[in-house]
Amino acid sequence: MAYEIVKFTDDSGQSVQITPSDVRGTFCPSATDKEIQMFLALCANQHLNPWTKDAYLVKYGGNPASIITSRAAIQKRADSNPDFEGVELGVVVANAQGAVEHRPGEACYKVLGEQLLGGWARAYRKGRKPYYSEVPLAEYSTGKSNWQKMPGTMITKVAEMHALRGAFPQEFQGMYSSEEMDQAQQQPSQPVRATVEAAPNPEDIAQLKAMTDELAALGYDVDATKRYLWGVYKQSGIDAAKKEADGMREAAQQPDEGEQQQEPEQDALLPDDVEF
Repeated sequence: MAYEIVKFTDDSGQSVQITPSDVRGTFCPSATDKEIQMFLALCANQHLNPWTKDAYLVKYGGNPASIITSRAAIQKRADSNPDFEGVELGVVVANAQGAVEHRPGEACYKVLGEQLLGGWARAYRKGRKPYYSEVPLAEYSTGKSNWQKMPGTMITKVAEMHALRGAFPQEFQGMYSSEEMDQAQQQPSQPVRATVEAAPNPEDIAQLKAMTDELAALGYDVDATKRYLWGVYKQSGIDAAKKEADGMREAAQQPDEGEQQQEPEQDALLPDDVEF
């Protein structure tokens, strides 16, 4: 395995040391070597301390493992950034008359004939236009557990994470909340990562190449971008890679004054039979 021991400092300044044996013995006994490698790489690159529950590696049965970042770690990361100026959250609702409303908060009143359609969020970053994200409920709701009891709260959390990754692509790259991953964990018939590892879709590879070329033209390092997008694709599929590329594209097109373009921090090696 590429990572025999990983050492880094987390966001609070605490020294962290973790090995693949620690992950398998303490956090996720059924994880594969590749899943553990991806988890260690994310923790090290994003300074997430699994010992203090900043990040989790979750695996159900034979499904692919999911890497989840805790809400506390996400909020702490946002609050510690001097350019962060807050987030607005809300829901998209079809009211009793059938009109679509974008309202603040999480409330949708079924007793009045309203239907929850999705969630929205707007993240504010100093010196830039707010980053707006809107996500449909149908793409994320499992209809179970908290998605059944408080769907408005759940879908606004998804929208918030999308907005934060868009406004702060380097700070939140590769970080996904539990609400975003719920549906993937509860759909064993469609294991995205297993499909990707077995046989990468040629159309997906073509899209990854197009995204890499476009980002390289905006100033990103070709090899670093290629490895990063491949790592996201392996972990979460082509849609997740597109979202990360969108965030990187916006960051390059709206640079802060005097700020140099940062490179993606992901060391996911390309298989010998994959090239883009």
